[in-house]
Amino acid sequence: MKKLIFTLILSLILLELVSAALINITKTDFTNEPKQAYRLYDGDGISFIDKGKEYVVGIDDIGKTSVKLRSYVYKNDQKEGIILLLDKRFSNKIDFDKDNYYDLKVSLGKLENNSAIIIFEKINEPKTVKDNNAIKSNFDLKTGILITAIIIVMCLIIYFIFKKRTIS
Repeated sequence: MKKLIFTLILSLILLELVSAALINITKTDFTNEPKQAYRLYDGDGISFIDKGKEYVVGIDDIGKTSVKLRSYVYKNDQKEGIILLLDKRFSNKIDFDKDNYYDLKVSLGKLENNSAIIIFEKINEPKTVKDNNAIKSNFDLKTGILITAIIIVMCLIIYFIFKKRTIS
């Protein structure tokens, strides 16, 4: 019985070591170099600490023209996941701590030989940016309504003036 338990424990340890060897997580730090590029294969990723929490961004799948990323944040020993799809045309921004500020910009640099060059950039960008065009269009709408109301009032005044003259 002891041999069976020992064999089972040894098998579990070896299985964990083999699976850990297949995944390569690179620890990085964005304090000195906010923009970094890494060549990653399926299952590879990067890990960094920001605001006291560890974040992991790893490759879930490499396709012919795109890469599927899976991102994790560890909070209170629990793991939360985000899935992103990258292609060469668009980059993605991630808000890990859901504070309405993007924390990381992720872009696909190049796909070759079952690997992807991923560009990571540490950012602190607000999610909602006031758009001058939206403010201007709101102003234009108010101005348009005011002008329309003035025209209608003037037309009514002119109508009643001419109606009064035709009756007399």
